[in-house]
Amino acid sequence: MILIPDIDALPKVMGDDGEFHATDEAVDLSGTPAEAWAALLFFWALGLTVFYQFFTRYVMNDSAAWTEEIARYLLIATVFVGAAIGVAKNNHIQVDFFTASCRPGWGGPWPCSPMCCVSSSWSLRSY
Repeated sequence: MILIPDIDALPKVMGDDGEFHATDEAVDLSGTPAEAWAALLFFWALGLTVFYQFFTRYVMNDSAAWTEEIARYLLIATVFVGAAIGVAKNNHIQVDFFTASCRPGWGGPWPCSPMCCVSSSWSLRSY
């Protein structure tokens, strides 16, 4: 049985004057790492570059030639910095089969080195 909360028991958001009265917690960005700020900077630069490309192509009917390549490099930089953040937080994408099948003691400091070699060789063969 699914319990549905009583709506009248929830905190009131709309006041008697018909206006919303919601309060949010204060935002604390002091724990944000430098990599996150770099990713945000790359992302905004990418957005501005694509907007400039759109503006020059469709409004001015004369596309800027450099914007497509710069946008590509900014996207790559955003993805690389985001991947580094994911690895640092251990939130990156991983295949559970390989991580679960790696036993400690395989290959010294890299416990998955034989499994990685096998998977790499198979992917190169299929290419």
